[in-house]
Amino acid sequence: MTTTVPAPLADAVRDESALRRFLFGLPGVDQVGLERRSAVLATRSIKKDAKLQAIDMAVSMIDLTTLEGADTPGKDRSLCVQAMRPDPDQPEVPPVAAICIYPDLVEAAVERLRGSGVKVAAVATAFPSGRASLAVKLADVAVAVDAGADEIDMVIDRGAFLSGRYGQVYEEIVAAKEASGRAHLKVILETGELAGYDDVRRASRKEVQSFLDSGFTTKKFKAAHELKDLRFDDPARVLKAIMAEPTFEVHGIAGGYQGPGVKTIVPYRAEAKISTRLVPDQQPKKIFKLIRDFVRERNADVRVEPHGALGPYIGEFEGPYAEAATEAMQYAFGQKPAFTREGGSIGAVVTMEQYLKAPIVFLGLSLPEHGYHAKNENFDWGMASGGIRMFARYFDAISRL
Repeated sequence: MTTTVPAPLADAVRDESALRRFLFGLPGVDQVGLERRSAVLATRSIKKDAKLQAIDMAVSMIDLTTLEGADTPGKDRSLCVQAMRPDPDQPEVPPVAAICIYPDLVEAAVERLRGSGVKVAAVATAFPSGRASLAVKLADVAVAVDAGADEIDMVIDRGAFLSGRYGQVYEEIVAAKEASGRAHLKVILETGELAGYDDVRRASRKEVQSFLDSGFTTKKFKAAHELKDLRFDDPARVLKAIMAEPTFEVHGIAGGYQGPGVKTIVPYRAEAKISTRLVPDQQPKKIFKLIRDFVRERNADVRVEPHGALGPYIGEFEGPYAEAATEAMQYAFGQKPAFTREGGSIGAVVTMEQYLKAPIVFLGLSLPEHGYHAKNENFDWGMASGGIRMFARYFDAISRL
C-alpha cells in the first residue's frame, strides 16, 4: 500500500522547514469562545428520551480497553464478553465500538468477536513510550495486522516531537500507515506528555488581525532592530513569534580563560544564564522541569537551578474595560489602537488580578523605535503628553462602569 498525500498538503510536507511552517501556522483554538459555548450548553435541559439515546450512542462509540502487563487470554475473553454485552441486565444497551488490546492477544479476540460487529484495535509502535527503532515499530504493526486487527493505534515518538524533529514523526506515521494495510490507523498524540507548546494558548485569528492592524511590517521591524534577516517572511507568523509564543534566551555564558592573548586551557567550570518568556496556560514549575530534564538527559553532570519565576498573564481585548481603553487612546492620539501582546516581567500583575478580582488593562506608550532596554533607549514628549490625556480619559470612563 502506498500513502498518497492530498494535493493541498503536499507542499506542507515537502521538507522539515515546510512542515514546521505549516504546523506553527495553524490557527489556534478560541478558548474563551469555547468555554462560553460549553457553559451555555451546560445550562440546557435535555429530555429523558434524548438522554437515553445519547448514552446509548456514547456506549456504542467506546473503545473498551485493557492494556496492562498482566493481561492474559482469559482476561481478554472476559473483555470481549463485556464488549458485546456492556450491561447483562439491560440487553437493549448496544455493544461497544471496539476493544483495544496488545498485538499478541489479537488473534484470539478476533475469533471470539467474529460476527458481533465489535472491532479489534491493537496498540503498536512500541506502545506506550514510542521509543524504539522504526523497524521494531513496524514489526509490532505487522504482528497485529497479520492477526486480523481492524485498527492500529499508533503512539508517536514524543521525544522526537518535543525536540522539533517533526519530519521524523511524520515519516514514522506514513510508514505505519503503509504497514497497516487494510487496517485503519489511529495516531495517539499523548497530549499530556507533549508539554511546552501544547500548553500554549494560541493567538486567535481575531488577535492576529489586531496585531497586523498595528501597522507592522517585516521591513520596519528589521530596520528598527538592525536585523539583516528573519526566520519567517509572513508578517502574521513573525507577529505570533514576537507576541504570542514562548521564548528562550541565553543572556550570558561564562567559563574558561577570557583574558587577552592566545592561551589554551581546559575549563573546569562553565555557566549560562537563561530565561524564558511564558505565555497564557504555561506553568513556571512545569517549564522549569522540562528544561532541567532536557539538559539532564544530555549531560547528567550539568546542574540547572531556578532563580525566580512569574506566571503568565493576558489582558482582555474585548469588553467594557477594553472599550474604555480604545476610546481613551483614540481621544488622546486621534486614532484607534491595535491590541497586541507583549513580553515583560511585571510580577505584581497576576497577584493583583487574583486579589482585586478585576481585569487589568495595559495601556502601552513606548514605541518600537524607542529602543527600550537598548543602549539608545528613549521616550519622546509627544507620547508622554498624549499618555497623560489618555490616562485621565480612561480613569474617568471606568469610574462610570
